[in-house]
Amino acid sequence: MTAVTLSRLPGYRGAELTLDNPDVLDLLMALPVGMPVPYQNLTVWQQGLVRRAPAGALDVTVPRSLAGDCTVTRIAVRPCRVAIATVRSATALCSASRFAPFAARQVIVRRRPKLPETLIEYGFWGVGLLLDRGDGELDTLFAPTPWRPKRHTAAGWRFAETAYAAHLAEEPPR
Repeated sequence: MTAVTLSRLPGYRGAELTLDNPDVLDLLMALPVGMPVPYQNLTVWQQGLVRRAPAGALDVTVPRSLAGDCTVTRIAVRPCRVAIATVRSATALCSASRFAPFAARQVIVRRRPKLPETLIEYGFWGVGLLLDRGDGELDTLFAPTPWRPKRHTAAGWRFAETAYAAHLAEEPPR
């Protein structure tokens, strides 16, 4: 992947929190944001994940009196939405296809495809095709199909975390 277009989500706490454990992401997706949930309402498996979650992902409140219940509040939210993944590759269509569950996709090529079937194939899979003219300008041969999330998954959240981390690594310090 050569580029991603990101839109930062409100409430994201910043780059200090890295979430890459799929089980912890599943737990976070099961909890409402900002609403305390009694610790005892969680399964034994989820309780173990609460203990393994990175600092800043959850707020665990232990009452001062023994009569109260411990609560868990989800703080972490998905860092961004990836609007489009752009690929430059010799096997571009195959490379772009792996981003299908997460974002719209487009491929940048250096030469116009010789066969019209190539455009049909890109169109069938909903992958945009752009021609790099060599002067920094891109011609759109086929626009990408807009992407709409069908479901929210831990894999999608993990992809957003990875894309956001890559974006921060490329962004010059301010």
